[in-house]
Amino acid sequence: MKRITLCILSALLSASALAAEPIGESSSRPLIQVRGFHRIAHAGPADTLTYLGFVILGGGSVNSVAVACDLRAGCFWGSQVAQGVASLEAMQELIRRLVEGRIGFERGGCHFVDFGPVEYEYEITWFGRGARTNTFTVAHTFPAECPHSLRLIIGAIFDAESSIYANPATKVWRSHS
Repeated sequence: MKRITLCILSALLSASALAAEPIGESSSRPLIQVRGFHRIAHAGPADTLTYLGFVILGGGSVNSVAVACDLRAGCFWGSQVAQGVASLEAMQELIRRLVEGRIGFERGGCHFVDFGPVEYEYEITWFGRGARTNTFTVAHTFPAECPHSLRLIIGAIFDAESSIYANPATKVWRSHS
């Protein structure tokens, strides 16, 4: 089920990334892609299972897809697709963190303590110049804590994605089963 859902998310993200309006010459090229899930536990069995995927394009456009279910309510699925532009400040911070943290050399294989008491696994892909890419995974199951530089990169990635919701021009579509 997890593999099928991640494949669906990838297809949706690819389609929405191609539909995004380019902002500049390099803006239509992907910069970061994140795919994964998190399961939030609240005093007992987990409440919410969310599959999340988003692409941040070089010019700041963000295409985000989330599919979630409330496990206590019989897992009625809801989905959200958002398309917007990250704030200038968030994009500047992301670029700075990618450069300073040497994203092209990151290995992952660690857990990110700032995510708190949740089960999660995120595959993060960075797209460099030409065909240069780097993909790594962070997950709650890895014993080693992520190094400080990678924690700053991950924080900047998620901050850039979430900054689109403060932009009134962001388009959001929701559905519930």
